[in-house]
Amino acid sequence: MNKIIFSADSTADLSAEIIKENEINIIPLRVILGNDEHIDGVTLQASEIYGFVEKTGILPRTSAINESDFAEHFDKIRGGDKNIPIIHFSISAELSCCSQNAKLAAADTENVYVIDGRALSTGTSLMMLKAIDMAKDGKSVEEIVEFCSKSTDKVQTSFVVDDLLYLYKGGRCKGLTMYAAKVLKIHPMLQIHNGVLKQEAKMMGSMKMVITKYIKYLVEQNPNPDTTRCFITHTDMDDALVQHAIALTKEYFNFETIYETSAGATIASHCGQGTLGLLFMNK
Repeated sequence: MNKIIFSADSTADLSAEIIKENEINIIPLRVILGNDEHIDGVTLQASEIYGFVEKTGILPRTSAINESDFAEHFDKIRGGDKNIPIIHFSISAELSCCSQNAKLAAADTENVYVIDGRALSTGTSLMMLKAIDMAKDGKSVEEIVEFCSKSTDKVQTSFVVDDLLYLYKGGRCKGLTMYAAKVLKIHPMLQIHNGVLKQEAKMMGSMKMVITKYIKYLVEQNPNPDTTRCFITHTDMDDALVQHAIALTKEYFNFETIYETSAGATIASHCGQGTLGLLFMNK
C-alpha cells in the first residue's frame, strides 16, 4: 500500500472503531448552543443537543472549519513532511463552505487533494472507504483522486425524518407541513441530488412502517448496488427501530458489511433526534 494519509471533517459520522481501523484523521466542526461554542465529537455529543433544544427552544447553530484550521490540520497529520500525500474528503460544497476552505488551504501547500463528496454524513465516508480500498490495492494518488472526483454521483445518500421540529425551526419546512405531519404522521424522505439535500418523498405511518417503506423504496430505485458495504446511520433512534432497519437491509440487500453509526453533533443539529438513513454506493 502506498503511503497516503486520509482525512475528513467530522460530518463523516464514523465510529471510533472505523476511524482507528482505517487510520482516518478527523477535523471537527463547531456547534453553538446559545452563546457557547463546542467542538463536534470532542466537547459535545449529539445526545446533549436534544435536551438543550427541549429546555430552551433554541436550535443549535453550526460553524464551518476555516482555512487556517485546515492548513494547521494538514500540516499536523503528516508531521510537516510535504512529500506524503493527503486526500481529504469534505461534506458537499452546497451544504457547507468546509470544502471551499479546505481547497484554499490545500492550494497553499503540496500534495493535498480535496474531494467534495457531494454528500453528507456517511455518504462521504462511503467514498473515502472506497478510496482506502484502492490505496490498499496499490492505486496511485492520481488514480484514486480521479476515480473519486468522477464517482460522487454513485453514492446514495438519504434519510427518513421522525421529528420535523429541527427542520421547521431551521426554516426547511412550512408551518402547515409541520402541522400536517403531526396529525397525519407524515415523515419526509430526504435525499442528496447533485450535492443538495431535497425532499424525495413523503411516507405516512408509524416510524417502523416508514422505515419499511423507505428501504423497499431504495431497493426499487437502486437495482445495482455495490455490495461491499453500507451504513445505517441514525440520530439516537430507538434501538428496536435500528434493528428493524438492519433486518430489512439484510433481507432486501446483500451487503458484505453493514455498519451502524450514530450521527455526530453537526448533523444532529440540523435533522434532530430519530432520523435514520441507509447509505451505500451504486456500481
